[in-house]
Amino acid sequence: KDDIVRNIIKANKTPGIDVIILGRGGGSIEDLWCLNEEEVARAIFNSKIPIISAVGHETDITIADFVSDLRAPTPTGAAELAVPNKVDLLRLLEQRKDYLNQIISSRLNLHYQNLRKLRSSYVFISPHRIYEQHYLKLDRLYANLDKHSPKNYLTHLQESLNSKINRLNYAFERVYTSLNNSFSQLINKLELVNPLNVINKGYALVKKDDKAVTSVNDVIINDKISLYLKDGNLECEVLSKEVKDYDRKDI
Repeated sequence: KDDIVRNIIKANKTPGIDVIILGRGGGSIEDLWCLNEEEVARAIFNSKIPIISAVGHETDITIADFVSDLRAPTPTGAAELAVPNKVDLLRLLEQRKDYLNQIISSRLNLHYQNLRKLRSSYVFISPHRIYEQHYLKLDRLYANLDKHSPKNYLTHLQESLNSKINRLNYAFERVYTSLNNSFSQLINKLELVNPLNVINKGYALVKKDDKAVTSVNDVIINDKISLYLKDGNLECEVLSKEVKDYDRKDI
């Protein structure tokens, strides 16, 4: 028991050991009892190096078999498990080589396809198209900025104001012309009924006490009357009066 524990610990401290085979020939249960000891089981469990248990014959079972990393039916079987078959290793290496070749070929083919896509891309065929798109976008931004610039906005407001002023002036001129024509018509109408125009034709305006005299019956003998002529006034006294019936032909 102590030798087994000591040798397991020693093997773990010795560099270059890949595997430990814990084996012996068959025997009675008493001969194999040391492999059921707790100290041996703990040493096997704490070992950093894999341990193959190969004690006795295939029918012999100990606690060491359950704690070990692998159980072999016999020491010979343990040796076969610890050292792989050369043919199997070569076959495994060949499989790994084929697998690596497939991966490398697939990667190379993928990169080749990507390279072909890049070579046919407009970036390599026409590199200037890259910055042309940015130039177009920049031109649109400049146009949009110019459209919404304060200067253009003020210019637009000024043009709108000028247009409204012109329309207002035009409307004012039309109203003024209409009112002026109406005023001229009223003046003409007033001129037609203006008594001064009649006086200018040789007639006189007769008033008594600042009231117009329209009939001889409005005055009596010795009344003071005023005659308004085109170039002055006359103060007269009624000496006589005569009533006559004038018709249109006598005027």
